[in-house]
Amino acid sequence: YELQTVEVTPGVKRVLLPFKTTADLPEDVRVEWRRSDLEDVKVLVYENSQKKHEEQHQDYQGRTEMNEELLRTGDLSLTLKDLRPTDSGVYTCTVYKNDGAILKQKVVILTIRDYQVEIVEVTKGKKSVLLPFKTTLDLPDDVTIEWRRGDSRDTVHTYQDGQNLLEEQGQDYRGRTEMNKEPLRTGDLSLTLKDPQNTHSGFYMCTVSQGEDILRQKIVTLTVRGKHGASFTEQFQGFRNKRKPMTDGPSSTAIHESIPLTTKEAS
Repeated sequence: YELQTVEVTPGVKRVLLPFKTTADLPEDVRVEWRRSDLEDVKVLVYENSQKKHEEQHQDYQGRTEMNEELLRTGDLSLTLKDLRPTDSGVYTCTVYKNDGAILKQKVVILTIRDYQVEIVEVTKGKKSVLLPFKTTLDLPDDVTIEWRRGDSRDTVHTYQDGQNLLEEQGQDYRGRTEMNKEPLRTGDLSLTLKDPQNTHSGFYMCTVSQGEDILRQKIVTLTVRGKHGASFTEQFQGFRNKRKPMTDGPSSTAIHESIPLTTKEAS
């Protein structure tokens, strides 16, 4: 498979996730863009000469575009509009034959600069998982620290005025979260999530704000997988074994920095 990193600055409204391959692809192929760092998040599906909007995840509805004659031209690039911080992540475009075999594949890592992004994986059955966020020491006393689910907007944990405001938590997180005793002094804003379940897989955004000003922000993508499920890195190793690197299409993009293709496995 081919790997490319794309970076944009906050405020940019749209970004192209490029994938140019051979022209005149078979008409019976299925083209599928997915978020590889999340489970079952389809960004856009093209099959039988039409886009399958009913299969598209709600977070991407109305925000994606592909070329009209993509099979003829071989341009499978995806345009993502109205960018959000939670759009940072790993996107995989896979071209399937009608028998389900992989014909072509490309991975694009999208990062919105000035937002930290980290991928964390944990196996279901573990007692807890840490969503890490370490920043500068001695933050102002009047800041608010808020962990939220970026894909559903549920409040996960809020810290304000020296105390945890647990009454604002979403139902699925009550009694499951902990932060360090003195997060402002230590700069350790990490969140411990106890008894992680499959439904906890998703985007988590931690925002440090002072009034209306955002001082710090980080996104953690959490995957809770079954005991025998392939990890994120194992999936990519499998892709490597199936396919030789493809040379059709661009091999790099002008960027300032990139996210390494690594994950943290929670202990």
